[in-house]
Order: sequence, then structure tokens, then C-alpha cells
Amino acid sequence: VFVSAGEYSVKAVIWVMLFLIKLKLMKYLVVAFLGPVMAALSEITEEKLTGVKKSFSLKRWMFEALRGVRTAILYLFIELSLFLLLLLFFAVVGLLIPILLPLIAVIEIILAFLIGAFFYGAAALDYVWEREGVGALGSFRKAKSDPALAIGVGVPFAIWMMIPVINFTLAPIFAPALASVAAVLALKRDVIC
Repeated sequence: VFVSAGEYSVKAVIWVMLFLIKLKLMKYLVVAFLGPVMAALSEITEEKLTGVKKSFSLKRWMFEALRGVRTAILYLFIELSLFLLLLLFFAVVGLLIPILLPLIAVIEIILAFLIGAFFYGAAALDYVWEREGVGALGSFRKAKSDPALAIGVGVPFAIWMMIPVINFTLAPIFAPALASVAAVLALKRDVIC
């Protein structure tokens, strides 16, 4: 009985994890393709806060588009690596102690959500840091140094992207826009106060 329950639980955990991987891939497609839009919204928000206006440059726009794709690929690789290590760890623990599988599944889903939110937030914060001359890896290091900020900016984005139907209709438009604005507001709060 315990063996069949354990096998069923492992299959359920794997199914949930594969579903979350699909959501993560969709997230990075959104970040990659809407990179120039996120960058523009971020820049407009910062302009409204600081009063510093930058003129449009096709060269900078192309750079932001390529940087968005490059950052999305980098973050996808890092997040999926962490996600797969997490899955492997919990799968091994679940096979060794099947009675813990329900608890393991809940913990794994919460950790996967927080990791995903961190990377959503880090991607949005990247546009502000890019204007400050921070490279893609430097941007990731800055996000790592303040994970609460990255998670805070990314949680609404992550929630939007997890809601069925909304995640492929409205979320790809509104979630990146809100995250871009939130990133500027979070990093430039000294200008607001």
C-alpha cells in the first residue's frame, strides 16, 4: 500500500513540476519578447520620477532587445538548474521517506514559486540597473544581494502567470508592465520620498 501510494505521490509531484516548468518557459518567452516594452516602461516611469528625459535611440532599443533575450536565457538557465536540483533533491527524499511526500510537495511548490518570483523580479529590476551601467551578471548579483526586493517585485508577476487562461491572455501584457513600474518605484523610492 505504501509503495503504490509513494509511486502515485512521486508521479503527482513530477506532473506538478513539469507544469511549473511549462509556466517558467512561458515566463521567459514573455520576458524575452517584451524586453523592449519593459525597458521603455521602466524608462518612462523613471523619467516621470526623476524628470531626466532620454531621447530615443534605435541603437539603444536594439541593445535593450538583445539584452532582454540574453538576460532571459541566463535567468532561464539558472532558474531551471535550481528547479531541477530542487526536484531531484525532493524526489530522492520522497523515495526514501514516502510518508513525507505530501509535505515535500507543498514545500517544493512554495520554494518553486519563490524562486520563480525572484527571477521575475530580477528581470524587471535588470532594466533599471542596466541604465546605471550594471551588466547582466552584475544585475543578477545585485538581485541576489537583496532577494526580498526581487521577490517582492516578482510576486505579482508570478501570481498573474500562474492563473489559468489569464497566464496566456492578459498576464503576458500586464504582468511585465506592472513589474517594470514596480522595479523603478522600488529602486528609486528615495526620489519619491
